[in-house]
Amino acid sequence: MLPNIGIDVFGLPTLGIVEGVTDLRLDFGLVRRDAATPAQKFQSLGFEKYTLSVPRQLFAGKKTPTVNEVIAKIPLTTIAGEGRFRASLQRQARKAKLPLTFSLCCSTFPQAARALRSERYAAILPTIAADELDHERFATISVPFLESREICLIWNPRLARLRPQMSALKDCLFKFLKLPATA
Repeated sequence: MLPNIGIDVFGLPTLGIVEGVTDLRLDFGLVRRDAATPAQKFQSLGFEKYTLSVPRQLFAGKKTPTVNEVIAKIPLTTIAGEGRFRASLQRQARKAKLPLTFSLCCSTFPQAARALRSERYAAILPTIAADELDHERFATISVPFLESREICLIWNPRLARLRPQMSALKDCLFKFLKLPATA
């Protein structure tokens, strides 16, 4: 990326990221667009969509199951917590009259993906994670009620004034983190 620049990556809840950037404990953060505050600058990285991924061995010999069949018969995993993602997920499932019960709740999406790879759970994951799955072992099912979210790189303009090299780093991070365009 840039010479003489080291990057530390932390997995934090959205509020922790926003507060860390605000009080200068963090140089940058990745959050959904509606979490950025007016005191922060941001640049959109694109929109993240979510899908339901299912180990094929859990429905061996059958066609790809429907969303309703997976939710009714296969243990589910996704991220834990009472954040907006889970609240939106539960709300949309209720609207679709689908009772969501999670057998395993993880701190991060990579942990949920690891649970999926154990082939014991179906997982609700960002499409960027689902794209990395072995399609021979896992089926990806589109779920109409899963909302996409705009993801942004945020920073504190005060810190940018104190560290002029942040502009070049921001540009590098943007190129590296930009989400692929989806149809």
